[in-house]
Amino acid sequence: MAPALTPRGVSDHATAARQLAASGLPMSDVMQAAIDPRLVTPRLVAPNLNLDLGRPLTPRPVIRGPVKGVLPHSQDLDELEKETAERAFQEQDLYETGKLELSSVHRMCARLDLHVDQNVVKTWLQGLSEAEGITLDDFKEVYKGILAAQTPAVRKSAAGKSLGLEDLRETEDYMRKAFNRHASSCSTVSTDHLRELLQYLSFPDVHGDGYDRFVSEWLLLSGKEESPELQLTVHDFISCVNLLVDVCQRHREMQ
Repeated sequence: MAPALTPRGVSDHATAARQLAASGLPMSDVMQAAIDPRLVTPRLVAPNLNLDLGRPLTPRPVIRGPVKGVLPHSQDLDELEKETAERAFQEQDLYETGKLELSSVHRMCARLDLHVDQNVVKTWLQGLSEAEGITLDDFKEVYKGILAAQTPAVRKSAAGKSLGLEDLRETEDYMRKAFNRHASSCSTVSTDHLRELLQYLSFPDVHGDGYDRFVSEWLLLSGKEESPELQLTVHDFISCVNLLVDVCQRHREMQ
């Protein structure tokens, strides 16, 4: 997920989180993420790979798992992506065996500035054997799949390119299409469908409960009371995703 889909000023979530904390509610990771939005990534310099991609100061994107069904942005790796994947693999292949342990994938992704949640990495390695390890060609396919499942803006950010307004519009359009797949004829979703939508988009489930706790806290911070009658708009969904991305980054930084 790329930087926030809507401009960030003073967050209502931040105000709500501070008020709830002042009233005696224990500070949670979701409340803390609302108060302290995403950190920015520094200029990427990887001397061992002879890389200096000069990435802009934007929040690191949250990398999602495989998305079932539609919304693919599949394309082959370009020459720069192939080269950086090869160098990341070679850096880990100290004995030049041509094979690495599957646990190396998390480190290689980090070298490529794809900071993937460890549980999400496992979803990308399904079908590969720990006993057999992973070859360079295998890793290129994994890398290709990871990039293909992200929004166009995330792929562009991963290549070290600056994002423009059009990139953010494409990202918002991507998320709107996902929302519309789960929306009713009134263009709204229930809270249960919101949780299903987040699962469909394969965001990291940092609490391991199908986003139950996160959605409940987001509703609290948004001043909404969960009930079977509550219907949420696409703007609610985008607000929810923006906060979820902040929460995911906070958890990733603690890994």
